[in-house]
Amino acid sequence: MPGSRADVVRLSTPAELICAVESMLGFTPQDSVVMLCLHGERRRVGLAMRFDLVPAVVAEDFARDVTRRIRLERADGVFLAVFSPDRPVGDRLPHGVLVEAVLARLDVPLVDAVLAAADRWWSYLCAEPCCGGTVGMPLDREAPGAVAVAAAYAIAGLGPLSDRAAVVQSVALELDAAEAGRMQVRIEEQQRRLAARGRSDRRAAVVPVAERLAASVADPRGSISPYDLAEFVALCDDVVVRDEVLVKADDPAARERLLSMLRVAAGQIPPPFDPPLCSMLAWFAYVGGDGVIANVAIDRALATDPSYSLALLIADALFSQVPPAMLKKVMRGAARDLRRRSAGG
Repeated sequence: MPGSRADVVRLSTPAELICAVESMLGFTPQDSVVMLCLHGERRRVGLAMRFDLVPAVVAEDFARDVTRRIRLERADGVFLAVFSPDRPVGDRLPHGVLVEAVLARLDVPLVDAVLAAADRWWSYLCAEPCCGGTVGMPLDREAPGAVAVAAAYAIAGLGPLSDRAAVVQSVALELDAAEAGRMQVRIEEQQRRLAARGRSDRRAAVVPVAERLAASVADPRGSISPYDLAEFVALCDDVVVRDEVLVKADDPAARERLLSMLRVAAGQIPPPFDPPLCSMLAWFAYVGGDGVIANVAIDRALATDPSYSLALLIADALFSQVPPAMLKKVMRGAARDLRRRSAGG
């Protein structure tokens, strides 16, 4: 959940959880299996995982993989939702083989498993009318819990998009060929200018430039300066300078400002200059709990430079399900190291 403890929302029905998934993922899943890891007696939502819906013939392989991930998360329970346009045939729900394969391998309770199809839902675990029976239950997006979750994410600027393709588009390059060429010239000019400055000067400059860009993005009347952005990208070419910005992700207020800026900036930076910025976007998103944006940003960074070290580090953390709290701990150590290096000149 974005924000503070005041943003805690209680979800009391499967329908509210289904609607909340859209906000948690940042898009409306289609032909997908979503699993929410739940923790403690209150069943607090932790890791949310989305997978493409797979055919029954590979259900066992799928179940083996996802249950391994659930064990890594140390979940106390799981909520499973199948998002599919397929409707029940008689009293049989589609994709039941997949759900049964997961259920057979789980070593924690499956709180519920539901099918979500357009405006209705059914439970795989309960055939009673209260759980949909054969006709399904209405999927009420105006239910209190669903509205509260959507509002919390919207206030944080994280309203859901239509699908994953829209998420990819949200961090894609927005410039045409001529605009991209002009930005390339600006970045190269800044690289030449900054080459004459010492690393300590560049480290001192990078955060103020980032904050200036963030202020422009936050101002409805403002617009991001292509010259400031070119300077920022050129500064972040040096990984030590770049890390001065990365450690700011440990501060929730700074993280929110800089994440918004990086999402806008990503659309303005062409290859081959985008890996540092896209990797930074992924880092800030992942620390904030947004694995979807982190994955998309990493895909873009690695498409330009498959060997970019920060992108590979985050990709590995995502695959291994390293908790964001652990990344924050890494940042605090990095911040101390940066301060020691600064003190030593």
